[in-house]
Amino acid sequence: INTNIIGSAAQAVGDTGFYIGDALNSGSAPQPSNPWNPGSDNSGTVVLGEQSPASTDNFGGYGSYQAQSQANADAQAQADEQAYYQDQINYLNSILGGVQGRLGTGLSNIKNTFDRTSSDINDQESKTNRDLQIQRDNNTAQKQSGITSVDNFANSSYNSLQRLLAGGNAGRSSVGRELIPTLVSRAAGTRRQGVFDTAGANERGIDISQADATDQYMKTRRDAETERLAREESFKTGVAQQEQDLYGKRYDAGTKMDMAGGADWR
Repeated sequence: INTNIIGSAAQAVGDTGFYIGDALNSGSAPQPSNPWNPGSDNSGTVVLGEQSPASTDNFGGYGSYQAQSQANADAQAQADEQAYYQDQINYLNSILGGVQGRLGTGLSNIKNTFDRTSSDINDQESKTNRDLQIQRDNNTAQKQSGITSVDNFANSSYNSLQRLLAGGNAGRSSVGRELIPTLVSRAAGTRRQGVFDTAGANERGIDISQADATDQYMKTRRDAETERLAREESFKTGVAQQEQDLYGKRYDAGTKMDMAGGADWR
């Protein structure tokens, strides 16, 4: 052991004017850098007992270093917090920017649904009217066929009775001249009236069906229009509420970012 070195070191500890480097025979070992001034020209030597620039105790330089590190960490945390809220604001702005577009698309979809419903109603009404017209045409044809059948019946009955009377030599009698035509006409009239009554009843039934169908389709159209208006109003109200909620969230995020020390976000 070099007792000279130990003695020199002991003397340096007792005298604040000596350097540790002198106690170690002027640089016989690598010297640490100055924590208070890393770029100083003292070659890293530290004077024992000398106060640091940033502190009144022997560990003031280290405390200053810790304070700077904490300040840097706080600044980074603040920047991260600002970035977090800024991301929220950017996201909310992107949603808000598309609100009106989504409103227009939604209203357009509702109108398209209404138009399809209206088209279906029109098609169904057209088919109903077509079927009713077919019933009218069939009723008219059946009526005409019934009248023709009655006329044929009358002619056939009259001729048959005349032949019977002629076979009995009564063709020129009052029975042949008056009674047979009356009987045939009365029978034919009864049948003809039956044809008219049936055709009339059918026509009235068709008219009632036509009126009922017209009323029903009008009601269906009114219901569809009412539903369209209600859906539009509900959709617009919902979009407006969502928009207000988004503005509220954006305001909250902006306020928190301001509190974190960020620039005015508005």
